[in-house]
Amino acid sequence: IETVAPAGYELNPTIYTVIVQLNATTHNVEVTVKTGGVDGTVVPSVPLVVTDKKLGSIVIEKLDSVTNAPLSGAEFDIYREASSGTEGAVIFTMLDNSVVYGIKVNAASLVTGADGKTPAVGNLIQGNYFAVETKVPVGYKLLLEPVRITLIHPNLTVTQTIKNVKAPELPQTGGVGTMVFSIAVIGLMIGALFAYKKYNSNERIK
Repeated sequence: IETVAPAGYELNPTIYTVIVQLNATTHNVEVTVKTGGVDGTVVPSVPLVVTDKKLGSIVIEKLDSVTNAPLSGAEFDIYREASSGTEGAVIFTMLDNSVVYGIKVNAASLVTGADGKTPAVGNLIQGNYFAVETKVPVGYKLLLEPVRITLIHPNLTVTQTIKNVKAPELPQTGGVGTMVFSIAVIGLMIGALFAYKKYNSNERIK
């Protein structure tokens, strides 16, 4: 079993069983290497070749959906996709109502800078990942579902571009909409006051 991988490579999880025995006919010592235990699959062993997979990295780039201008201040978490029941896995629901499970790989929240990019998350084993937006720049809509990312040889340095849509602007407090409403209310109050005074005047004449 491999105990330490070279820098930048994934530790090979394969356990090799080495069987050394004396051939009763030839009286030679024979060495057999298997994976999966004594009853497992025989692998070539002269020499035994153990392969390690390179590690990768992911960067999130955030842009405006119309202008493609970089957006700073967006925050993300990256999750490695996992199967249901995996210890520590978090479940997310996609827009099509399917679910995805993941293990978060970043310790601190990933924040986009002036160039719209997050710091790289490195030393990631090859496989499927997804990014979850946790905070958006002011005036933009939060993503409604995770964004899937595939990290596999030879594409091991992935920059995932994600675009944000601006949120609709609401009328400002004290703006034209509020002013028109206030004028209408004042008009109604003046009309009511005038009608009340006229009614009292008629009552006194009687």
